[in-house]
Amino acid sequence: MNLEGKLTLFDNVNISNIKSNGNVIYMEGDIINVEWNHGYVNNSISNGPFLKTKSNNIDIQFKSFIFKNNENGSKNDYGFISMANNININIDYSEFMNNESYSSGIFFFNDTKNNNIYINNSIFTSNICHSKGTILYLNEDTSNEYKYQKSISIIESNFEYNKAGYFGGVAFINNRIEFQYNLDIRKNKFFNNSVGVAGGVFFFEQPNDRIYYIHNLLKMKSNENEFKNNKANSHGPDFATHPTQFEIENSNNIGGLTNNEIKNGIEIYSGETTSFSIILKDKLNNIVEDLEKFYSDIGITIELYDYDRNEKVPNYSIVTSENIFNRGNCLSYI
Repeated sequence: MNLEGKLTLFDNVNISNIKSNGNVIYMEGDIINVEWNHGYVNNSISNGPFLKTKSNNIDIQFKSFIFKNNENGSKNDYGFISMANNININIDYSEFMNNESYSSGIFFFNDTKNNNIYINNSIFTSNICHSKGTILYLNEDTSNEYKYQKSISIIESNFEYNKAGYFGGVAFINNRIEFQYNLDIRKNKFFNNSVGVAGGVFFFEQPNDRIYYIHNLLKMKSNENEFKNNKANSHGPDFATHPTQFEIENSNNIGGLTNNEIKNGIEIYSGETTSFSIILKDKLNNIVEDLEKFYSDIGITIELYDYDRNEKVPNYSIVTSENIFNRGNCLSYI
């Protein structure tokens, strides 16, 4: 469907009980301008997104739109609404319910440049994706990212009982969210969302210090966002990143390290023993429990050095419960 520069209006359109071996709607053209007013899409089963376009400039509006009981069975063609490049999307008074995707979730935005994402007074409930980002998967074009303008507004909307197989029960963000982003996220409810690994609500693929600002912004009392009963099997029921840091804690056992010893370095004498715990955490200080062993390639190596000679001691014994982390903790005895 070539829609170069034209307004395509779907007004009171009902699409139900449809099956497709690929996309249901595929749009071509450098400029795409689409409005869905009072649309209804139900029980669409496809092997790819319901709506897909790779156009350079996309303006799409969903107003009083209902999208429910739909399925994308493809593991390689992501999401239900798939777009790229320069995106302006408005979602007003709409509902997305009981949809299932075998890849990412509802909105898959790939290689984005300029983007304006606006969600207002909408409901997202009981959606499932088997991978990452049940409602939003945002992947940024990093070739020249600082020249682009970006905005995300989510206002007075409900996100409940959404589930992702791995990361981002609501959103999976694969970009740095640097200072060119204008964020307005307030008066939303994030209840009972869950993931198989991390980030029951938001997961950030690229950890940086800006994530602290976003976390605090969304949790700020004046923004009136509510987070309740969100779950992650490994870490971060509300917010999470991949593991980024180790933290050493003194053991409660006799002979354990004191806090000062941990801070200034671990020093013991011949014949003595000591013990300490190494805790695996993400950028937001969530303990990475990793019950499903997603991070099984992360382990530790401990070596004993002569303090004065700064050389490895030839004969010593270090005993660990195991050389990988169990519930974010590796307990070591020397």
